[in-house]
Amino acid sequence: MREHEPNEDRFRSDSHDRASGPTRSVAEAFADLVGHLVRFDPIKLLCNLALTHLSQDANTFLGEAHEANRWVVRIELVAGILLARSFPSNPKPDVASSDIARLHQLIEVYERSLYQAHYDESSSVSISPEQRIVGSVKNYAFWVRGTACLHQYSAMSREIYSPHEDWFQTNLGFTVDEAMLLVESCIEEYNTRITREINSARIHANRHTTGADSSEDTEGVSEFSIFYERYFGRADEIIGFSIADFSRVSGLSIETCERILARLSQEFGYRNPKYPNAFTDAKSARWDYNTLYERPFVRHSQRYWMVLPAIVHPALLNTFYYDLMADRKYRSKFAISRGEWLERKTADCLKNVFSNDQVLLNPYYADGNEMADVLALYDRKALVVQCKSKGLTFEASMGRDFEALRVDLEQAVKSAFNQGDKARQFLLDNPRVTLHFKNTNSCCEIDTKQIDRIYIVVVNATPLQFLATKWANINAELGLFPDGDYPWCVSISDLEILCEILPNPVRFLHYVNRRCEIELSRLEITGDELDLLGMYLDQGLYLEGSRYKDFDLLGLAGMSKDVDEYMYRKYVLGEPVKRPSVAEPKMFSRLVDAVTGCSASYSSNVALAVLDLSGKARKEFTDLAIQTMDRTKSDGNFHSFSFGIRGASKAIAFVAMNAGGDLEALYRQLFALAGWKAQQGHCTEFFGIGWDSSTDKIVDTTFYALFGRPDQDS
Repeated sequence: MREHEPNEDRFRSDSHDRASGPTRSVAEAFADLVGHLVRFDPIKLLCNLALTHLSQDANTFLGEAHEANRWVVRIELVAGILLARSFPSNPKPDVASSDIARLHQLIEVYERSLYQAHYDESSSVSISPEQRIVGSVKNYAFWVRGTACLHQYSAMSREIYSPHEDWFQTNLGFTVDEAMLLVESCIEEYNTRITREINSARIHANRHTTGADSSEDTEGVSEFSIFYERYFGRADEIIGFSIADFSRVSGLSIETCERILARLSQEFGYRNPKYPNAFTDAKSARWDYNTLYERPFVRHSQRYWMVLPAIVHPALLNTFYYDLMADRKYRSKFAISRGEWLERKTADCLKNVFSNDQVLLNPYYADGNEMADVLALYDRKALVVQCKSKGLTFEASMGRDFEALRVDLEQAVKSAFNQGDKARQFLLDNPRVTLHFKNTNSCCEIDTKQIDRIYIVVVNATPLQFLATKWANINAELGLFPDGDYPWCVSISDLEILCEILPNPVRFLHYVNRRCEIELSRLEITGDELDLLGMYLDQGLYLEGSRYKDFDLLGLAGMSKDVDEYMYRKYVLGEPVKRPSVAEPKMFSRLVDAVTGCSASYSSNVALAVLDLSGKARKEFTDLAIQTMDRTKSDGNFHSFSFGIRGASKAIAFVAMNAGGDLEALYRQLFALAGWKAQQGHCTEFFGIGWDSSTDKIVDTTFYALFGRPDQDS
């Protein structure tokens, strides 16, 4: 999308207008809005709004707080209202700037009335906890759009639907690759046209005010007025497509384009049979089913318009799902295929963090039953991963029905957690297990006595809004986890991003640790997974300190900007861009990487403990490590320092000596220091780092000991 010059008059509101006052009821505000909308040619109005608010420079990243994102939601509402009604018989042919300004006022008044009604309801002393949860879901659905980054939609659509090309060709007359090609070509042409038309309108306006084409007719007329008439006055022509246009830009045949558009376009007056009353009730219209997510192109008089480019890729990812599931004979085959895709995708994501042999796909118990969809094993850590294609139904995601929401979460999360819990208990109960794999004679032997942490992870096909951020917020009402034992729930799109931003296994596990400890915080927390990742990169995702002691609620928004921009620049613009990382001293990063690279047992425990240091403590630890190494370099003697953390429960020590390459001697020094610390009551858990000045490394060995548990090897 491209930029254009804004006209401030288009956004100026009249404070004396009756519709801009604070006293309009929801019903009155909605009636005023609809009454204004139905006066116009709906194509011209929608295209005018698209060029006004969505024509941004495609090379510029727009954060989630950008005004264009707010207008995606508003134009979606306007389109829903207009598309649910027949094309008017005698519409106002032109859309003036004053008409757009008036529309801005009416939308804002309607939004304020909805917000006030929602606030009045949610602040009522008589509202139940269940109603508060539903209200939170409705609030999320009011503004938030999208379940993945832009490039992920295309990839996932192809991965999920390409195995069913024969079904697509037989039932729809085209393949998913052809549909994606048409859409992507159309978006590229859309952007090209806008750039071309902006430049053309600017030249035209300049020539008619100061250039060779100026005349008495244009004397005193502002350059912008001429620009406006040329550009916005032709909005429907600029972004309208014929079948021949689609064929030309995509290279597909006319017949193939016709079949694709027959499935992906709609005339005015179309309603999904399941939602015949959409956009008629003032209080529910903002949460009504919008047919653009089913058919993202608008069709009228043999031409087509893509009035909301931002929702086309999400629409393609979701709408074909319902086509395939509607085929009773094919439904089972597709559901199995989609489930297998989610499991493979999850394993592939984790292989970006862990080595291939540390990620096991579909391990089975000896009796032939599946233990987990994916099992990841890394240095005494196990991630038991269960994948669920089930997401939130429309009714649940819009906050319309608490029971529907509870049932959806039970199917999407609780059943997966129960499977993961069974696998966890199996690993805890058996000192050695043998896992088998489908369609192969290979097996995997695991000494489970060596596993000191098991994570239960649920991967969903789509995000679960803010519901999965902290289960303890809502578990009392939902009753999903009676023991207060919660999984980490993450969508596949978010997991893919997490595994790219945190490809180091210890860094990834540290994020998972911090993510799981959110459940222990007294704070009520709202935010999506990428906001939590952004907070982790920025400040460690620590919620236990004094910083938040006076707060009850922590709402995160906009924390994912660096991550979002990285993904956009890398995958949409194709730019070489540096991956976002934790802000920390360079030497500290080198130390953590060196500890992670050690072959000593439980080196990940040591690295995780070091990563748990606060920002200030990280710098102190780094400075002391450098000073200790410098002393040993200078005098050749043994030097050390230690940190006590969390009272007397943990100690981190750094030992430097000239061991002459004898790692056993270095290890013995760490062992002796650990024993002395434990004997003095200084710690029950010890993390040691050893450096030999005779090597070119900065960490040569690590040592971990846990005292006070006879069943735990040290």
